Amino acid sequence: MKPLAITAHYDDMEISAGGTMTRYRGTSLVLKAREGAATHSEAVQAAEALLVQRILAPYASEREIVDALSNKPYDTIITCSPWDSHPDHKYAASMAQQVARKAGMNLLYMDTAIPGGVDGTAPKPNLFVTIQPSKYDALECYVSQVEKYGPMWINAVRARDQLYGFQHGVPLAEGFVVADWLL
Repeated sequence: MKPLAITAHYDDMEISAGGTMTRYRGTSLVLKAREGAATHSEAVQAAEALLVQRILAPYASEREIVDALSNKPYDTIITCSPWDSHPDHKYAASMAQQVARKAGMNLLYMDTAIPGGVDGTAPKPNLFVTIQPSKYDALECYVSQVEKYGPMWINAVRARDQLYGFQHGVPLAEGFVVADWLL
């Protein structure tokens, strides 16, 4: 798998797909990134901890994003859940759907961000990826988020990964909803 994560915010990928992106040496595109934001330097450290390449959306329009990403060497797009209650996450999912459709790539939806919310109709994950605990080192880089949500934030993410792991006989796993899978 050659994944590209298309997310809205810096920490979205780490929360729900950081282990998968590390395992497959993926690339992360952040659509709503701001270099001057407090989390920018934290995101740089987190990407280094995960060994993931992070890029900001340098394109002026949605069409430019879709066109540019459709010609890259990815085979799988991982994105926010379209059932997430955050409008920025819905936007990222919409952009990812367009890229995957145009380029004929696999499309996976991440579990909703923690904290976060769903509209109640979200399907349960049906693809699970075994991960390593290095994901939590990346989450620790987000000092501003730990201060905002408290240490239980990372514990909640870890607990979800442990639950998925337990259900599949491994220590840790991330869950995804398969939207499109092209073999």
